[in-house]
Formats: sequence, structure tokens, C-alpha cells
Amino acid sequence: MFILRKPVILCGFMACGKTAVGTALAASLKVPFLDTDEMIVREAGKSIAEIFKEEGEAGFRSREHRVALSVSSLGPSVISTGGGLMTFERNASVLSECGTVILLERDFHTSFLLLRNDSRRPIACGKTEAELRSLYESRVNAYQKYAAAVIKNNGSIKSCVDSILAFLEKNQVPDVPD
Repeated sequence: MFILRKPVILCGFMACGKTAVGTALAASLKVPFLDTDEMIVREAGKSIAEIFKEEGEAGFRSREHRVALSVSSLGPSVISTGGGLMTFERNASVLSECGTVILLERDFHTSFLLLRNDSRRPIACGKTEAELRSLYESRVNAYQKYAAAVIKNNGSIKSCVDSILAFLEKNQVPDVPD
């Protein structure tokens, strides 16, 4: 067994399973779970689509950076990041210094099928598969740059969580009895 001493930060493209896996991982580790997009929505009092419509992407990214700074001071927890958060150096550097970044990867076509009609995701809604693939390809290097591990999420949530736990156990400080 190991002691989780700092946050686990899940990053990856939209619809790769960060929230579902993060919720299950946090429950398994018995630590708090936070979703940066949910934090932004709660703080703003409006949906991400409304923020984009009223404040533009720049307004959303500004809110996103404030949330990245606020979660960077947390102790052991699991943090799910929005799909674009880690593509900005100012966010990625802060979060990679405070925690262990795990990149969740899912088959792109599966993600596309989940995204194609999702009106809650203004960056993706109405885009063709080619347009979303281009966005994915423009982001993947940023995700990889800060990831301590890349975990495939093409099976069950449990198998993904088990893979993350195996990585953490192998790479975290062991639990030393008193």
C-alpha cells in the first residue's frame, strides 16, 4: 500500500473519460474528487456554453486559469481537467509541479461519437470528425509533455482505475509503518 501525498491530475481530450474515471479513482483512494469544468460552472453560475457565448473563449480560459491556481494548493485528491486546460503552459506547469499528471487516452473515433452532438461542449459541437481530429492532434503533444503516465481508457472504468493505481503504487512513496 502507498500514501497518496499529492493530487492526481487527469488530463486528456474531451470525452476520454476523465470525470468517470476520476470519480471512481477518488473513491478507491478515499480522497476528494474535483472537476475543473464543474468548478468553473459553479463559480460563474452559468454553463460553459453560456460562458463561451457571453465571455468568449478568452473569458473561459481566464476562469480556467484561476481554477488551476486554486487546485494547485490542494493535498491528496483527484482532479479532472477540462480538455483544453493542460494545453496552456501557464496551467500545465502549475499543475505538473503540484501533482502527478496522468494522461487518459481513448480511441479517437469513440470520443468523436460521444462528442458529435454534445451541446455542452462549445469547442466540439457541430464539428466534423476531421475538424475534431485536427483539434485532438493539436493538443496531444501538450498532454504528453506533462504526463507522468499515459493510461489507455478503451475498456471498463475499473480496468482504467486499476491501471492508474498500479502506476501510482509503483511510483509513489511507500507507506512506512510507525
